Amino acid sequence: MPLTRNALDELLDTLQEQLAQRLANGEGRTELAVWFERCVQVIAGFAGPADHGYVRMRVVACRARMPVPGDLQRAM
Repeated sequence: MPLTRNALDELLDTLQEQLAQRLANGEGRTELAVWFERCVQVIAGFAGPADHGYVRMRVVACRARMPVPGDLQRAM
């Protein structure tokens, strides 16, 4: 059963907060990119077919707002 858009929003907001914390803590770029993509895949797995584009849009917006170094941005 797919999650509601509100539930997806909560998960994506939490992901963004965790990404900000990990960036602030200086976590390795490769590890961070792998972690982020795994989280996105899990969240997308809970989205219904109609919400897959919405999840992608939120992920792109999350990446755009974060002060991510260029090489990590490309890896993500």
